[in-house]
Amino acid sequence: MKMLFFRRLSRLSRRPLRDLSYLKDDTASIKKVYDRIEKLMKEKKPYLNCDFSISMLSAAIFCSQSVVSRAINRMSGKNFCNYVNSYRVDYAAELMKRDKRRKISEVAKMAGFNSLPPFNASFKLQMKMCPSQYLSLLEQGRL
Repeated sequence: MKMLFFRRLSRLSRRPLRDLSYLKDDTASIKKVYDRIEKLMKEKKPYLNCDFSISMLSAAIFCSQSVVSRAINRMSGKNFCNYVNSYRVDYAAELMKRDKRRKISEVAKMAGFNSLPPFNASFKLQMKMCPSQYLSLLEQGRL
């Protein structure tokens, strides 16, 4: 029994290893893809569309969804949804600064959120306070 195991093991060790270099991440190419994503997000603001998806983003920058996802994950440390929501929250905060009289639900819709609960959760995660608290601090002039 032991002899059979060692024979099989010796046969396996003689086989050449497959080239697995394609599994390695090329940091330079991931950075280039991420730079294209950042440029698109800042210039075109596609995140304002509430139906914005990773497939729309990948089509816009002519990359596969997996490459786009990997670039966002590695370079920002966030998944696609959190990455997009961070842009939306920043935009919502700017809207609140410009016009303090807007309703929070209106700001959420304008920033690309479908409904209020995901907006509240994303806002609190990023800004460390609820949208209503942020708005009251703006009104008091403390921000």
